[in-house]
Amino acid sequence: MSRYMLYAALVLVTLSLAPVVSAYQSQFIEFGITPQPAVVGAGITIEGWVYPHATDRTVKVRIDSPVDAEGNKVRVVEDITCDELGAFTWSYGPLDRPGTWHVWLKGPAKEDVAEEDFTVEPVQTTIISVGTAIVETTPAEELAVATFLESAAKYPETPGRDAAVGNGQQADELLDQAGVQLQQLQEGLNALAAATQELPPLPAVQAAMQSGAERITEVTTQVAPATQDLRNRVEETRKAADWCQHWYYQGLALKQTLDLYLKVVTASEGILVWAANELKSAVQDDVQGFIDGQLFGQYTPEQQATIKEAKGNCLSAIGHIENAVGGFQDLQGPLQAAINGSIDWITDDVTQNCEKYIGPITGDLRIDYYLKGQPYMRTRYKVNGTTELFFKKRQGQGDIVHVEGKVRGRCGEFIGSMDLKHVIEGLPGTDYVAFCIPRWVPKSYNIDLEGEVYPDRMKLKFVRPAAIDFKEVKYRFCIVLFSMFQMVPTADFPEVNVPGAEWFFTRATNTAGDEVWFEVPLSAAGDRSTAHKEFHREMDYLKELEFKAYLNLDFKACSPQCE
Repeated sequence: MSRYMLYAALVLVTLSLAPVVSAYQSQFIEFGITPQPAVVGAGITIEGWVYPHATDRTVKVRIDSPVDAEGNKVRVVEDITCDELGAFTWSYGPLDRPGTWHVWLKGPAKEDVAEEDFTVEPVQTTIISVGTAIVETTPAEELAVATFLESAAKYPETPGRDAAVGNGQQADELLDQAGVQLQQLQEGLNALAAATQELPPLPAVQAAMQSGAERITEVTTQVAPATQDLRNRVEETRKAADWCQHWYYQGLALKQTLDLYLKVVTASEGILVWAANELKSAVQDDVQGFIDGQLFGQYTPEQQATIKEAKGNCLSAIGHIENAVGGFQDLQGPLQAAINGSIDWITDDVTQNCEKYIGPITGDLRIDYYLKGQPYMRTRYKVNGTTELFFKKRQGQGDIVHVEGKVRGRCGEFIGSMDLKHVIEGLPGTDYVAFCIPRWVPKSYNIDLEGEVYPDRMKLKFVRPAAIDFKEVKYRFCIVLFSMFQMVPTADFPEVNVPGAEWFFTRATNTAGDEVWFEVPLSAAGDRSTAHKEFHREMDYLKELEFKAYLNLDFKACSPQCE
């Protein structure tokens, strides 16, 4: 919407007698539910914000469960107080049944309503999902080791390289064995999920399954993201053309491989502790006690046989899990030694002639929008991230060397404000409320760099287009007009798009036009060399587009890494 169109719209709606009905009333409240899907026996957390911000705002939350076999459902209603930013957090649990649950939130005003469904899965379904997530770690780890072996095969033959290749090959063999153990663990978990479905709903069994739900939820939130992170690192390693950059990422990929393996060790140990202690005790004592008791006689022979079989299958599955976890644990020590041997070779031999500069990036982009020669709207976001630069060490004092690297990170805190006082001047009996609906979910960027390193400075340029960028972010504002000519206030939700990270970095460094290079001074203090420069720029587009942009960027990278 242009500035003049907005002004005209404000005048028209003020004089109109017909109220406007907004399609975005739910935007007064935004919230999210974690984890999704949720698990029977565990809980959920609801986090969100109310706009505009006020410390005394209260949100009413209502949770409705699905209807059970008897036609009953659970309804929980509670008031939540927001903090000074309008944010709120509330947890509920344990969730007592699977199915589709519903969350309904209401803010202070009648129209402040938002709602969402979420799914609750049986513990058995989640147990199967965990087994799948754990098994999928091995292919990612094997891919990282295979990438290392491919790279090492191209390295000149030296005793150190041959030893490192041997370590890599041993790691590959150990991961094959680990994959077999994890397959057995998955089979045990699948058998356990099937067996526990047939157990009688005894309090001890239900308590054990609830405890298992909490442990298993922790596994799913840690292992799966770490597996994807490793795959992303391997992909990044394969694409890195610069020698030093490639081998630096290769070392990180091997380290993440070991970290992921240790995460799975911890996760499988936690599952084993739960299954071999809490669940096994409940099955051996309480289920067996139930079988030996008088109530068992009220079941049909077929039902009795099913319960006895489920008890036996459950104990058998736990034994299967114990054997698999034990075999997986036995591989931990040899695998650590093999992978660390390869990492040491990369650090001590391959990259000893490489320099790497790593440091923090901070910045922000502010845009002021003008109407009638005065600012009336503002958008802003913050930039955070890391600079990574790689090049071979200079052999002589005056040598110029090629450098490659990237800036990567996230932009966030997409906030804004609006002041329409001078816009509505001259409109009698008119007042307003206006605010920006902020977006808190950060957006990622990853932009390659290349250039040259001189004794006293770096000369760099951004490689466009960016490998990862969010291009632009949409800011949505809310304007509510109150007029003596209207019985009902009028609401409008104008939007404005703000450019993304590539635009920010190239404009902050003034490299978007014919000049694509920017320079960063180098300085030394003790053993640390630092590349550091602050960029501050004001861009005046008042005549063409009626806005001003203010860009601030703190670019820093150190060798060794900035503290």
